[in-house]
Formats: sequence, C-alpha cells, structure tokens
Amino acid sequence: MNGVRLLLVAVFVSILGLSIGSGLIAIGLPRAFVPEFALLYVVFISFYVASSYGTFLAFLCGLIVDISSGQLLGPWAGAFVLSYGAVSLISDRIYVESGFSLVFVTILLTLFSHTVYLLISVDPLTQLFSDWMVIVGKSFTTAFIAPLFFPLLRWMLSYSQVDSIRARGGSVYSIIF
Repeated sequence: MNGVRLLLVAVFVSILGLSIGSGLIAIGLPRAFVPEFALLYVVFISFYVASSYGTFLAFLCGLIVDISSGQLLGPWAGAFVLSYGAVSLISDRIYVESGFSLVFVTILLTLFSHTVYLLISVDPLTQLFSDWMVIVGKSFTTAFIAPLFFPLLRWMLSYSQVDSIRARGGSVYSIIF
C-alpha cells in the first residue's frame, strides 16, 4: 500500500469528517448523532495497516481533531493512538468483513477513545457525568456508519483482505484456511 496515499486519505477523511460534523451540528442535529469519521479511519487502519506507520496515521488524525477543537493539543491524539493499538492487537482474530463484528468493535472503540480523552482532559469526572449520553449516542451512530464507510475507504485506498494479510507478513492462503 502506498504510504503517501494513506497519509492523504487520513488528512482528507479527518478534515472532511470534521466539516460534515460541524455542518450537521449547525443545522440542528444533536452532538450525539454526529459520527466520528476520523475515528472510523483509525479503526480501518488498525485492521489493515498494523505497523508503526499506522500509529503515526492514528496520531495525525487525533492531532487534526485536537487542532479543530481549539482546546488542549494532544488528548485526542493520545486517545486515537491507544485505540489504534488496542484494535491492532486483536485485529488478526476479528473477521472485519462481517458487519456485526465491525459494528461491535466500533462501539467499543468509540466508548474507549472518549473515555481515554476524558481521562486525559482537564476535568474528567465532571465531563464524564455530563456527557455520557452524548458519548453513547456517538458510539452507536459511528458504529452504524462503519459498514457503509469501510467499503468506501477500501475503494479509495484500493485495499482488500489479501493486502491486509500481506501487510502483516502472513500468507495469502490463510484467507482460505
């Protein structure tokens, strides 16, 4: 897989996702129903690019979200890197082509990344108790968008399950057996 293409898609998806999110909030949609597109890209690369370059891409997506928030620089980047690491550790054992497993992993990862973000931020307990409904809503909204978003990313990056296995150093025959 071309590293430059991965980098450009990471920047594009992060900025486009933030633009779509702010546009949806501006027209009156509650924050709980705005999906996290940058986090979806982190989920995608944790399944298909399990390497140090994937960690850099997760950090870059988090940094773009941090810059757009206008607050502390780094909490989202740290949360995205930890989320990337958690999923990439178990990604060999999960069948990502299944919509159910993708939805389940995305729900858990969104809850995990928001919890890590709140623990790193300034006043975690106050924010956790006041924003827990928003976090749960975002996790379900993001999870239900994931099965639609993954084929689009695979098309943009010209990626397949065979490429994922080869990137991890496995055999193509492990798809069959």
